[in-house]
Order: sequence, then structure tokens, then C-alpha cells
Amino acid sequence: MERTPEVLDARLGLVVQVPVFDRREGPIAEARAEAERVGLLLADTELRLTQTLDAAWQRYRIALG
Repeated sequence: MERTPEVLDARLGLVVQVPVFDRREGPIAEARAEAERVGLLLADTELRLTQTLDAAWQRYRIALG
């Protein structure tokens, strides 16, 4: 509120987030990074399991003679 000798002036402000302009880029990028991290973790786990299975298979074949 502003008051001068001639004029009494009142102002009111309002802030509205419009989804068209607020695309939540930060949370979306974070979710993408997490999905990529989980995908890489899955690939690593698959590789380790494959290597373990191959090593066990080779030990089995050697044991059979």
C-alpha cells in the first residue's frame, strides 16, 4: 500500500505456475539418470552372473575329465 497526499494506491500480487512453462525438467532429468543407473547396474549383474556360470561350467567339465 502506498499513500501520497493526492493518491491512495493499493497493489496485490499473485503467482501462478502454469504447467506449460513449468515442465519439471529437474525431476525428469533426475528420473532419467536413475533409470540409466539402474540399467547399468542390471547389465553389470548380468555380466557377473554369466562369468560365474561360465567358470562353474568349466570347472564341471574339468572335473568330469
